Amino acid sequence: MGDLGINLLASAIWYVLGLGTTRALQFIKTYGSKQFWRPFLKGKGTLAVVLTDKPGAQPRSPRKISLTDVQAFSDVRSVLASLGRNVEIKSGSSADMDQLQKDSFVSLGGPKANGVSDHVLSRLADRLPVRYDAAEGCFFFGGGQFRAAYSPSGLVTQDYGLIIRLLKLDRNGPDAKPALVVFGLHGHGTEQAIKAITANAHLARTLKPHIKQDLFAFLKFDFVEHKCIKSEIIGANSIP
Repeated sequence: MGDLGINLLASAIWYVLGLGTTRALQFIKTYGSKQFWRPFLKGKGTLAVVLTDKPGAQPRSPRKISLTDVQAFSDVRSVLASLGRNVEIKSGSSADMDQLQKDSFVSLGGPKANGVSDHVLSRLADRLPVRYDAAEGCFFFGGGQFRAAYSPSGLVTQDYGLIIRLLKLDRNGPDAKPALVVFGLHGHGTEQAIKAITANAHLARTLKPHIKQDLFAFLKFDFVEHKCIKSEIIGANSIP
């Protein structure tokens, strides 16, 4: 075989090896995400994703959903569609808990504005080690208090995100279905927490020992001009 043939063969081998490595890395990166979402793939029909909607600026104007919550919904929809489950938006102001509980569901946005998230947190009570204080607008965890931070111009420079995944909304109910609640002190935290579920390999490794249990993750995010530049896992564990 001449030099040209050897070079072509070597290039082909490296291409195949490189493609295989890329696929292997992609599998490793997404494996944790697939395990996280697995309980939500068993339902029938579309999975409800409840978004916080707020009153419009004018009387009788349509209720509004924040851009960050819409982006978070888009990320949920994309990952679940890739796993074979379709989703639909439900507005928090019109969501019916009795109907939602017939299947698994996802709730985005904090309990101050989203009644579904509030309902789930109320059920958990003292089981959840992270406490959200609506009046103070902060989280409490491990003896510390966590508040959002802002730039001099009022932009969010630091936010937090709480992820709560329950294998059964009612752990004593034989027919109870999974539920996921994700929210931050602002929509920035909600959006980044959803991204972390699907793209943060460190979070996936941290949650792996608890993946077959109820679990939570409490995350910190730093921003510059609305762009997330750093994330940190403050706490992640099973929920007793």
